[in-house]
Amino acid sequence: MSSHRASSRGLSRTGPPANLQPIRFVTLKQFEALTGYTVDVVNSKIKRGDWPEGAVFFKAPDGRNLIDLEWYEEWVMHGKAASGQLHRAASQ
Repeated sequence: MSSHRASSRGLSRTGPPANLQPIRFVTLKQFEALTGYTVDVVNSKIKRGDWPEGAVFFKAPDGRNLIDLEWYEEWVMHGKAASGQLHRAASQ
């Protein structure tokens, strides 16, 4: 059985469209589903200042907090060592 799917025009496609880019910012609910960090835990990190606005999270135009997955990966990889970098980045 082939792993190719037929498109609506009958052509097979082996991968995602070339114009798709990874999502960088996600809602807290999406972040919870991706990482297992609950919304309450994330809100606690934000409230304590562990994850500063403008670095790890941003306020969307509609007022919701969005997590920057690129900064989250840095935090995971470098832990507290990245903390100072996060605060400096947020203050710039």
